[in-house]
This record gives sequence, C-alpha cells and structure tokens, in this order.
Amino acid sequence: MTRFDQIKASFWSDSPHGRQPPLTHQAARDAECALGVKLPAALLELLWIQNGGVVADEWCSYPTSDPTSWAEDHVPFECVMGIGRVEANLSLLDTPYLVGEWDLPAHIVLLAGDGHSWIALDYRASGPRGEPSVTWFDADTQTELPLAPDFRSFVEGLTRDATSPTDEVEEVWRRPGLDELDSIWNHAADYGADGEAPEGTPPGIVQLSYLLRVHNSAMGGGLGFAVEANEPYRLKRAMDAMRYFGLAELAELIADVIEHDLDGDHAESRNDDLKALLGPRDEALTTAFRVKAADSPADFGLR
Repeated sequence: MTRFDQIKASFWSDSPHGRQPPLTHQAARDAECALGVKLPAALLELLWIQNGGVVADEWCSYPTSDPTSWAEDHVPFECVMGIGRVEANLSLLDTPYLVGEWDLPAHIVLLAGDGHSWIALDYRASGPRGEPSVTWFDADTQTELPLAPDFRSFVEGLTRDATSPTDEVEEVWRRPGLDELDSIWNHAADYGADGEAPEGTPPGIVQLSYLLRVHNSAMGGGLGFAVEANEPYRLKRAMDAMRYFGLAELAELIADVIEHDLDGDHAESRNDDLKALLGPRDEALTTAFRVKAADSPADFGLR
C-alpha cells in the first residue's frame, strides 16, 4: 500500500461540516467543464469517499521550509472544498467568484482557505489539462509559496498540526475545565453550517454557532457574500452573539454592511476593516471565545 492509499483510508474526520452531497461522475464532469480544467485523479479519489469537509487531525497540516503568515514551519489544511452547491458550504465551483473577491491569480482552483489565505491547485505552468502543482496564497500580503509538484505528492506530505496555543491565550488554556475548547469550537462551527444547534445545547455554544456561521461566510466570500447568503434573522443573531463575546465593533461593522446591502463596492471596501478587527489568524475572535469560556464556563457546558 502506498503512502497516499494509507492517508486516503483515514483522511476525513467524522465532522459533517463542509460536506457536499455524494459525488457523482456527472457532477465531476460538470465541475471540470465549469472550471475549465482537468481535476487531479488523486483529488477525485478523496472526493469519491467524501465530497469535501473536515480533514482528520492526523493530516491537517503541510510542513514548509519557508515561514508564512500562518506559521514558521507549516500551513493548515483543515477543510477541503467539495463539488456541489450546499448553502453556506464553500465549493470548488466557487473558485471564480472567490478569486475575484480576494484578488488571487487566474488559472487556479481553490481547495481550502478562509479569505486570508488559500491552498489551491495551480494550473499556471501545467495548463488546464495538465497536472497542477499545489500553492499557498496569502491574500493579505499578496504573496505565494509553492508547496508540492502535484496533489498526490501534497497529500503524501501531510502531517498532524503539533502547534501549541498562541501566547495571548495560553493562560486561559491552562485554566481547569477548558481542555474541551477545541471540541466546543468545532461543534459550534458544525451547528452554524447546519443552521441550528440541537435542542439543549449550552447557550454559549449556541451563540458561538450563530457567530461562526456569518464569520465563515465572510471569510470565504467577503462581507457582501455573508450578508447576501444569510437571512436577516441569522445576521441579527450573529450580531447579538458578537456583543455577547465582547466584539461590539464587529457587530457594528456587520450592521454597516447590512445598511448598505445593495452597494457591493461598500461591502468590499470594508473587508480590510474586518481583517483589522479580527487580527492575524482571527485571533481576536478565538481569544474572545476562550476568555468568555473561562469567565462563564457553565454557558459552554464546562465545569
């Protein structure tokens, strides 16, 4: 068994977040036609098993020899886009829109990312029918880093992310009862993508799910996309959740974009404000969550 086959067997996590309906041959052909490229066979092998979603912890990081805005020695590969049109889930088919929204190069197909940075199939050298390389693109700094000569090699190089929490929140992580924060965050993200948290979910997790639904939409497609893709009641819930976590400025930013919801240029002009409020790797958001969980553990089902 090759290393690719070994990784393929345990590549996907159990999380439903980010999944598209099971892939069909017709959907794969339609995607290649829409994107104007031949997708790598190795990528399709993974998508036949599960059509996008969260990558298992063992394979959610790719080591790098050069530093990036993400880390000194690796980039994340935590969630892979599938092929489909499930609401609130990004898809390979969203590439043309996202490339334009985030001012990325032409002739690429996005695989994973959050708006600040992306991992993509890079067809600039291979041409649309060739075997693309895999490249990291930083939308904030307009830089890029070649990762692997082809997608199969990229998968074979994946490893577990062994990084520790950031210095700003290390003290919070050490407090008793907060070892479940990763799990809480992931559940909230799943509930946000699904639309509703199950009955009986602790209120803090419910609030986080409201916030993450709109946040993840904005990270994928920009503020204009987030306002367009989410119903007014979801936007209101998200803004209330932002205030619950002490992120009033973020709520005011969303309110401003809603007020100008027919002005796409205004929404685009405020994307930089969003990045400034969230900080590198969305640290303002993650810190607010961890501090709230430390201050009000019962709201998150913590002891």
